[in-house]
Amino acid sequence: MRAEFLAIVSHELRTPLTSIQGSAGAVLSAEPGFARAEMMQFFRIIDEQAARMGGLIRDLLDAGRIATGTLSVSPEPSDVAVLVDSARTGFLSGGGRHSIIAGWPGDLPHVMADRERVVQVLGNLFANAARYSPESSPIRVAARREGAHMAISVSDEGRGIPPEQLPHLFRKHAGGGDAARGLGSGPGLAICKGLVEAHGGRIRADSAGAGRGARFTFTVPVA
Repeated sequence: MRAEFLAIVSHELRTPLTSIQGSAGAVLSAEPGFARAEMMQFFRIIDEQAARMGGLIRDLLDAGRIATGTLSVSPEPSDVAVLVDSARTGFLSGGGRHSIIAGWPGDLPHVMADRERVVQVLGNLFANAARYSPESSPIRVAARREGAHMAISVSDEGRGIPPEQLPHLFRKHAGGGDAARGLGSGPGLAICKGLVEAHGGRIRADSAGAGRGARFTFTVPVA
């Protein structure tokens, strides 16, 4: 299982590394008079993919902390709107091309959250939704109170998930790949599960089936 997980992470790292090498090679081998606009585009690709690699490495380190029980969080009262806006900014500045539409009642209480970690969860869910959705479709974020917890959901209009695969999405070794949703494509969802549970919350996925989008919902305590 460890070898399978490492193979998944290796594949994920190889993709941005290939983009970085290709872009750097294009600039280095450019003829004199190479247009500045084209050069800047290559530099943007390098910057975006380097940030993606940084996120993957962070996820890999977190996977180790979760496995050994050493992952810790430092919750403090936080505004859901601020958390979502921070995650949205990070997603878009990292090259995300989907619009993110957020909406909820105006009287939501604050939550007890480690701000950096909840932003990380949201960022992973945004990236997951973007991976399996057309760029023309939005990613939607909603929040509602569920007793002593706040439920925050991220929904997409993408490929959807067959019902029999829903229970396996958050396993570190999802493995095998899947035509509908690409299971086993990375550690992101398993990291989300570990981070949410460290807050005393839960995470779940819902989908009406293949081709009908998906919704990921996680809970954190109300402040």
